[in-house]
Amino acid sequence: MQVTIDINVSSLFQMLFVVVFVFSVSVTARSILRTRATRIAAEFLRCSKVKAGKHAMLERGRSNAPVEEMQLYKDLYFKLQNLEQYPQILPQARDLLILMFSETLTNAHKSSTPGILSIIHYTRKNLATFLKSEYDKTIQQLEQYLARRKAGCAREMFGDREEARRWLKQAAPVKYVDGAWLGLINKITTPFAFRRACKDAWQILSEELGDGDPDKNHVHVYHELMKEIGSELPEAHTAGFIHPRHELDEPRVWKAAVAQLLISLFPHEFLPEILGFNMHYEGVTLETMKAAKELEELKLNASYFLLHIAIDNADLGHTAIAMQAAIRYIEHM
Repeated sequence: MQVTIDINVSSLFQMLFVVVFVFSVSVTARSILRTRATRIAAEFLRCSKVKAGKHAMLERGRSNAPVEEMQLYKDLYFKLQNLEQYPQILPQARDLLILMFSETLTNAHKSSTPGILSIIHYTRKNLATFLKSEYDKTIQQLEQYLARRKAGCAREMFGDREEARRWLKQAAPVKYVDGAWLGLINKITTPFAFRRACKDAWQILSEELGDGDPDKNHVHVYHELMKEIGSELPEAHTAGFIHPRHELDEPRVWKAAVAQLLISLFPHEFLPEILGFNMHYEGVTLETMKAAKELEELKLNASYFLLHIAIDNADLGHTAIAMQAAIRYIEHM
């Protein structure tokens, strides 16, 4: 069995358009915003010093991208976590973020499954119904998976402990920035009108950080898991983390991790995008639930995944809080 990590950055970003392109603006405004995003994306591609081959990486994040293309994301990953040393990358970071927005919008309009963009008119009920539908689909898929396993089918994510270890290690770049998209939310400079929405989002961030208890900090929990499986990676903010010797070679993981860091940097300019991204990311996924079960079967520590299943629950957990934050923003606007 070949273990792959299925991270689609476009699907992660699609939810953010719940605020910007669906609910908060008119059809005319949507057209203006699309034009602006396309223009800035074109400007980024024209002015960037990245070679043409790297442009393809930025647009698609292909898993077979050359090593030098993936290195672009690795370098950004390091510099974005050390901005005090590399403040000059902020303009490039903003352009790349808008390029990702543009890519997502283009892909969403081409997709046969419109997802959140299928909601034409906003009401609390319409939004809640959509998210409940997505949750129900995930639970249905889980039940089908459990039925297959009960019938004697093999594990679907990990063939053995070694494959599980590799998958866990390859996911480290994105797990080591868990919650980063909310890193600058609810600052002292946040406009008072948005404080209630931002407070909800900040509550999620606080819980991602363990509410003051290091043992419950999500990144720390994953660090401990890496130690247990014998992959003692350096701290994510160090130059050593991106060194090739660690064989962290999944381009989609690096791109997703960079996306989380990028979107956090401009909380005033892109607050609705952050809230939409947060609403998507805090949903419980089938992958998380399957990983928890199969890791336990392989006698590996599943605490990180069980923690997320519990804390991201749709009734009172992060899924519900993230929806409430988006609702408060939308209805204020």
